[in-house]
Amino acid sequence: MVAALIADPRVRTVNFTGSTNVGRIIGVQEAQHLKPAVLELGGKNPLIILEDADRDLAVDAAVFGAFMNSGQICMSTDRIIIHKSLVERFIPRYVERVKALPVGDPARRRKARRLGKPETFDFLGFTHICGKTKDGRFGLRRYTISKRMRAKLHEVREELWRRRRHLSVPEQGRWLGSVVRGHCAYYAVPGNSKAIRAFRDQVTRHWHRALRRRSQRTRLNWERMDRLADRWLPPARIMHPWPSVRFDARTRGRSPVR
Repeated sequence: MVAALIADPRVRTVNFTGSTNVGRIIGVQEAQHLKPAVLELGGKNPLIILEDADRDLAVDAAVFGAFMNSGQICMSTDRIIIHKSLVERFIPRYVERVKALPVGDPARRRKARRLGKPETFDFLGFTHICGKTKDGRFGLRRYTISKRMRAKLHEVREELWRRRRHLSVPEQGRWLGSVVRGHCAYYAVPGNSKAIRAFRDQVTRHWHRALRRRSQRTRLNWERMDRLADRWLPPARIMHPWPSVRFDARTRGRSPVR
């Protein structure tokens, strides 16, 4: 599959971040087609602590490098290479600092310290919220940013009422179906089902109003409108797995991606 992607004439540049072994394979493939490549190889870099290093600063650097962003970063520290004269002083202090790191539900920790609820933040089209799973464990919730969804619905409404108002019902249905399908392809993540259903419902409402405005003698009631929506608009359902399933990769033998 990698060879086919690189050989495709539509691919003009190859960008890869990963292990050195896989980078060699990709380098050979892109060289055969004379395509430029940007390769970030080697995996996670080791931290080297020399004999004259300050112990406390070395511990701070090691903890920060390994656990920054919960370790989910391409350049996080995976190995520590330390001079043998510092081992006995370094390891106990490092273990002590690691054990003191906060673990678990951040909302519960903030509540215990009387800091109030953790703030939400918007990123990549989603509002991220601290929540709980059905069994009471901490779980990160992602919901469509309401302002972005309102802007998209306004765009659909203007396009439907002005440019596509007099198109046939099948043409409008195919276009609206592609809009809903594209929206779900990005936003249909676990926990966001309410928002994607609301988006589909609002698209249906805009379509219903646009069709009724085409004639003063329209007979388009909601029963007929629901049939049109079921025919042309895809159902609003979750399309992406949970991150724990998405990144649960399995390799066998001496796979180069292992």
